[in-house]
Amino acid sequence: MATLYTGLDPKHYPGQVVHCPLIEIVPLFPNIIDLGLFTHFIVTSQTAAKLIQLPQNAFVIAVGRATADAIGRADLIAKDERQEGVIAILESMDLRGANICLPRSSRARRLIDEYLSGRGVRYQVIDLYDVQTKVHKKYPDLSTIQKVVFTSPSTVRAFIEVYGALPQGKELIAIGPVTQKAIEGECYE
Repeated sequence: MATLYTGLDPKHYPGQVVHCPLIEIVPLFPNIIDLGLFTHFIVTSQTAAKLIQLPQNAFVIAVGRATADAIGRADLIAKDERQEGVIAILESMDLRGANICLPRSSRARRLIDEYLSGRGVRYQVIDLYDVQTKVHKKYPDLSTIQKVVFTSPSTVRAFIEVYGALPQGKELIAIGPVTQKAIEGECYE
């Protein structure tokens, strides 16, 4: 029996994997102002890292190791690889005079913006991309699948769109606590 991997890139997942990405990235091509105006960048996804060219002199905070690797560099990396981990980093920083850029998915949780706003820090969100359900001609037969790996709330939402519900009798594996909440029906984005 195999593991169904629903995210974009299964290269770091061990074992026999059936890769069927249930989501796809749709770049939004926003009008981006001069990125050189920002002192700090907070990058919360590998996709955002791939879609934006960061200035060499900017201070970069990455949500986790994989995102830092996608950027190619990071000054700080959140140990808790989610927005809460980035906020923990920001708590320890003197952000007076900072101008922070937050490139991300249009569906991203708003915790960091709420934190920055509440702290009175100057920042700008740039919605670089959206995530939508990827349409395939044929989807894997779940009778041959033992485990299903979900990499984001968007993969949970897409699975339910495609299959009608989460599967019964299968091991459901969440990459991260926010995705786990989506599996439990507490959130979908």
